[in-house]
Amino acid sequence: MSIIRNEWGSMGYLNGQVSEKLKKLKGVLRKWNREERYTLDRRFNEIESRIRCLDEYSDVRDLFELELEELKILYLELRVFSRFKESIWRQKSRMTWLKVGDSNTTFFHRAVKFKAKRKTVYGMKIGNEWLSDPKVLKVKMFNFFRNHFSCHSRKWSMDLELNFKRLRDIDIASLERPFSMKEIKEAVWSCDENKAPGPDGFNLCFF
Repeated sequence: MSIIRNEWGSMGYLNGQVSEKLKKLKGVLRKWNREERYTLDRRFNEIESRIRCLDEYSDVRDLFELELEELKILYLELRVFSRFKESIWRQKSRMTWLKVGDSNTTFFHRAVKFKAKRKTVYGMKIGNEWLSDPKVLKVKMFNFFRNHFSCHSRKWSMDLELNFKRLRDIDIASLERPFSMKEIKEAVWSCDENKAPGPDGFNLCFF
């Protein structure tokens, strides 16, 4: 953002010539991409390596509180990097069918594995008794739902009064008003950000 802001501000002599500004800006961004593209890959690999290390620890022992917090932060950071990386390749390939998160990466498998571990139920309190034996839990749960669904069914009756709401005259008039600048802006901002309105390659996300 700082590069774009500085370059755009330095082209004051081209005021009103948006297409010329975009041409010059494209050259600057290409140079930046050549210099910085490896930084993303390097940080991505560092995060993956650390997560892999913590996963190996979790297979042999319970992780410490600080390690769990670090793992949570790493997953969040990796998710941001993954979406950013996929967004770059989607724009480069010009393929609209590729959605963020569709790539079959090992990161998503690890995330599911970690989430499953955190959702594991080790015990349950039924009545005043705490149970942790799986066999006993299965019997208790089966008996609970069997008793619950074996109750006599009740016949319910309900009188429906369907008083539909009607639009007021002022609301009807608002539907026929010309579009405001705010509504137009909201419509443009809701467009697919990866679509480029012209052949120059600058998509709506950039603007």
